Amino acid sequence: MSREPCDQCGARRGRAEYENGSFCHACKHKESARSLVSQAAIKEALIVPEYNEDPMPQEAQKYLDKYYITKRHIRSKHIFWSPLYQRICFPTCSLRLETFLEAESVWARSLDVNRKDKWLFIGPAEQKNRLFRSRNNENNRLIIVEDVVSAIRVADFCDCLALGGTNVNSPQLVPIFLYYDRLVCMFDPDEAGKKATAEFKKRYSLLKPIDVIKVNKDPKCYDPISLERLLK
Repeated sequence: MSREPCDQCGARRGRAEYENGSFCHACKHKESARSLVSQAAIKEALIVPEYNEDPMPQEAQKYLDKYYITKRHIRSKHIFWSPLYQRICFPTCSLRLETFLEAESVWARSLDVNRKDKWLFIGPAEQKNRLFRSRNNENNRLIIVEDVVSAIRVADFCDCLALGGTNVNSPQLVPIFLYYDRLVCMFDPDEAGKKATAEFKKRYSLLKPIDVIKVNKDPKCYDPISLERLLK
């Protein structure tokens, strides 16, 4: 029986492989052998899309406008549309070459309301957590949100980290958190967000002081003035 890191909770030797699937002895997450095979096939087929310089399709532009993503955001964060995946892509670009064509990973958002996987991550697992630095981070605090669009918006005012969901147990988080004086949870107001907030405080309260900004909607839904007021 092999023991591997768990994709769900990050436990180093939590996940055990059995004939009928896998089980994490840390977080109790189960996967059948069938789902493991299908996931492996999907990962093998995915490639990081090349930067596309074509204008955003109208539907994609409407999505970005809805969440106050401006042309400045699109240009500075290298946001583009992937014809291959039919998704809006938010890439992590290579610092070595500083070129769009060297995107190392992307969070890709589908606009198809019937798709269960609205968000798709393509790239190394350690890059799932996206850190966006701000020019205005006076109090050396880090805001933690769920999705990359919210993080781009919040980063207009403070440094912000996108978890890419509500998993707060990633081992990559601690080295990032150590650079800041305070951590601030700003998760969505649904049940998953409330549960993630409680788990975050439980897990990291001994590491850094933690504040919580209570919201009544997804952070990216606030207009710029309202979002700035919330963060203050």
